[in-house]
Amino acid sequence: MQWHVMHIGIRPAPPRIPPDDLSDDAGEEARDDRAAGADDEPPETTIDDQPHLGVLPNWEPHYGFEEQTLRLNSTTPENQMLMYALQPCSAATALFDRRWIEAAKDATLTLDTSTRRMFPAGRVIIGVDPAFSSGPRSSWFVAVVVLFVPQTKTAPERRIVLAMKRFRGLPSVEAQGDILRELHHDWQAEWLAIESNAAQTYLASYAEHTLHLPVKRLFTAERDADAIPALAHEFASQRWTIPWGDARTQRGLAPLINELVEYPAGTKDSLMAMTFARRVYYEAPAKKTGAGMNVASVTW
Repeated sequence: MQWHVMHIGIRPAPPRIPPDDLSDDAGEEARDDRAAGADDEPPETTIDDQPHLGVLPNWEPHYGFEEQTLRLNSTTPENQMLMYALQPCSAATALFDRRWIEAAKDATLTLDTSTRRMFPAGRVIIGVDPAFSSGPRSSWFVAVVVLFVPQTKTAPERRIVLAMKRFRGLPSVEAQGDILRELHHDWQAEWLAIESNAAQTYLASYAEHTLHLPVKRLFTAERDADAIPALAHEFASQRWTIPWGDARTQRGLAPLINELVEYPAGTKDSLMAMTFARRVYYEAPAKKTGAGMNVASVTW
């Protein structure tokens, strides 16, 4: 038997160059090729080229090495993991269970359409966490409007977030006072629960004596450390309702949701404002009018 061998034309592989034979010329050619294609790639963008992202809290040119070191050493281990190691808050260490937060969201309510007449009779109290400095390093000014609906024979007690204002770097006490006056006008709040420690007392005095708003001054200390855990217990009991019905509402209340998810890491200004309203609800009796308690009428 004869075998017929078919020859297939295959291009021979180029000779392999030993490493010792690689010259500087070959390296320069490779570098030239990469340089020629560099114009086709988009330029690298750094954070300095994106001013719309805002001022970073630990930006070296603004704060310097010493202050950044002080911040790192003085914050909690949870914040170190969140801010410096870029590790998200763990659900295992969070005080507010994600299921409680989701249960509090009400997709039928929006900030633009909510009115007092939509809800059962209750007391409206505005919790206020003032800001006492301006600029990119200032604290947040937060005011949360809360409707407290008492328990009835057929319905449990409820707390409903009606509105929230949150700003950073407000230039003056007058600007903060204008926001409080507008919120009081819109919701006819029974009290404005304003934190009044140190420099924060200026806002309470201005709101009470110049704007003639009903102010309750609150002084916080270490004994108030259980305020937010008590708030968490109420979320666990499904007492809180947060409007979540449209995109604008979700944008407006997203900072509050973020604080709930991230606590004890991150900021807590919105949570503190809620605890102030809650504290006055328990400590201050309801105001009386000629018709009885100063509450909203029931309309369904």
